[in-house]
Order: sequence, then structure tokens, then C-alpha cells
Amino acid sequence: MEFGTSFPMFTVLATLAMINLVSLVWAAKRAVTDAGVRVFETVALQMVLCGVLVAINVPLYSALLFRQDNGKIPSSIAAKSVLLAVFVCTCSMFLL
Repeated sequence: MEFGTSFPMFTVLATLAMINLVSLVWAAKRAVTDAGVRVFETVALQMVLCGVLVAINVPLYSALLFRQDNGKIPSSIAAKSVLLAVFVCTCSMFLL
């Protein structure tokens, strides 16, 4: 008996993983280009936590972006999660 896949569950997981990836890339870019050491003083532990979460989600990124077999997460979920993550990160940049 197969129950199928739960697409809302995959959408939430993929969106949260993409938000962590975008946040880590944005923080690393900001640390290198803008403020340097000052950024590391204020958000060093947050960057470590975000990096750990990205490392934990590597299999999910693989299933979203690189796999070509039956274990691949559908591309509609990948596109939806990327769009939602970019939207959330963009909105948070304007609100904060």
C-alpha cells in the first residue's frame, strides 16, 4: 500500500531549506564585502547555526536540484520553494 507523497510537506521543507541557504549566502557576502569583522562580532553564532542547518539539508538540496532518478523532488516544488524563499528574504530585508 502506497500513500503517495505529501507535497505540502515537501514545499515547507524545501522552502525552509532554501531560506537557510539564501540567508547564509547573503550573510557571507555581507561579511566579506561590507562590514568585515564587525559583522562577525554581531552574528557569528547565527552564521554558524545557519551553516549547520545548510549542512544538514544537503540531501534535500541534492533531491531538489541535482537528482535525475525517481527519488527527485518534482521541479514544481523546487520552483515554488525557491520563489517563496526569495520572496521571504526580500520582504525581510525591506522590513528590517
